[in-house]
Amino acid sequence: MKLKQYFFIAVALVSAAFLQSCSDDKDTSAKAVLSSVSLLNYEGLSPESQTITVVSDANWFSEAPEWISVSPATGQAGQTEVTLTVSPNLREGALDNPRRGTVIFRGNSMASICEVSVRQDGDKYRDVGSYTINDLYSMADETVVEIKNISVATVGTKGFIATDGKDNLLVMNSKSETITAGDVVSIQGERQHDSANMPYITLDNITSRTSGTVPVVTYQDITDEVDTYRSTSRTAITITGFYDAGYVNIEGQDYRVAIDDAPSTFNASSLNAHDVVLNGYYCGTLAPIVHIIVDSFVDLGQREVIYFFDDFEWLEEWSIAANAGRSVEDDNLDANSPGIRSASCTATIDGQSINLFDYTEQVKGYKFLYDKDDNQRIYLNRNYFKFGKTGNHAGITLPKIDIEAGTKVVLQFDWCPMRQGSGKIDPVTLFVEVTEDGKEPVKIDVPEAGWENGHRLEWIRAEVDLSAYKIDKYATITISQNEFDLTTANRWFLDNVKIKSAN
Repeated sequence: MKLKQYFFIAVALVSAAFLQSCSDDKDTSAKAVLSSVSLLNYEGLSPESQTITVVSDANWFSEAPEWISVSPATGQAGQTEVTLTVSPNLREGALDNPRRGTVIFRGNSMASICEVSVRQDGDKYRDVGSYTINDLYSMADETVVEIKNISVATVGTKGFIATDGKDNLLVMNSKSETITAGDVVSIQGERQHDSANMPYITLDNITSRTSGTVPVVTYQDITDEVDTYRSTSRTAITITGFYDAGYVNIEGQDYRVAIDDAPSTFNASSLNAHDVVLNGYYCGTLAPIVHIIVDSFVDLGQREVIYFFDDFEWLEEWSIAANAGRSVEDDNLDANSPGIRSASCTATIDGQSINLFDYTEQVKGYKFLYDKDDNQRIYLNRNYFKFGKTGNHAGITLPKIDIEAGTKVVLQFDWCPMRQGSGKIDPVTLFVEVTEDGKEPVKIDVPEAGWENGHRLEWIRAEVDLSAYKIDKYATITISQNEFDLTTANRWFLDNVKIKSAN
């Protein structure tokens, strides 16, 4: 609807320009040309003609590839209905590769050009070449490829790792094809690259599949070199560390390990606060995080006692419904962040339509704080919360926790300040407020981020010692910010909240 509104506004502006040009000179070539669409899609075999509107302030003409017909091909000032027709996309009697072209409507200068992209379906795998995994490293993104007879080494929830005996390949399985470790497959797909500049394939077709044996893998132990380890390929690695709130921490190393994918048998919540051994495939390093796709793991047992933990993965239903983005992980200032009170943050739970704000407070037991007292200052990312916007600030009170008297605990959480478009880091400062039964609230400041402007968004681990306080069912714990009275931007993100034994 907005696109149509903008087009008709533009039509009015061009019409005004036309009237002005008529009174100023006698040049009959258009100085402004617009079209009602910028992209048209056509079927490959039986394409139907499509009509668009072209508006200009004077005479215009068109340019198009030979397989696209434009009628009329020229026009005068005002609005003109133009029909675009494409020929069937055939070669030697069979469907040809998909094709793209551009139709240009123009006057007498580069400033008066309007382009309409035309795309026509086809057989994207006609004449496709067969390649090795190693060939992918020198290819451009979106190159269509076929790779034959590779062995599936491990299967995750998002895709699988396959090998040709020399190199390993990540195949993203958005089509949910049934794959089993040990299968020998031939695949068709498009080459893409990830944030570590490693190639991967988005799967389109499995052209053959036979049963085989799971490849024997020799894992390189990088536990003692996590900070410095780098590889340009998906090497098989093993790491031993402490699994804590979604990351594996390694004593003596500054970098943490994040799990990008794992088999469905990998139950993250059951491993929290455990020492683990992870075997898998290296997916690059984005400081200070090393990324891995897990193949197998060994649970070495629990290291600490946890009284409360929330990684907010229960937000997934709402994140999907609202198409929430990942501001922190993707370092994306424009990631979609809908307000949790908005209609888009509504999901169907047990057959009922439930708004996220209501579910969080009424079912999960949290309480949100707002400086404007209007329930409008907290937003959803996938799967965590974003707090505040320019001139508006917010916080959150945790659900009540009943811990045995005398227990000394530590509050731990991940947070991240927002970065502005100019590169400035929001100067937000956080605090934890503890209210014991019958006592005045106590405020404990959280160390500042201390980032220079332009710093990439990343999670900061905060730990607050609460051992001096009685944390029982009457106590409240709030995480909030100091800038409630300011009109500036002081936004922040929150994830992985944990209360654990201080011993």
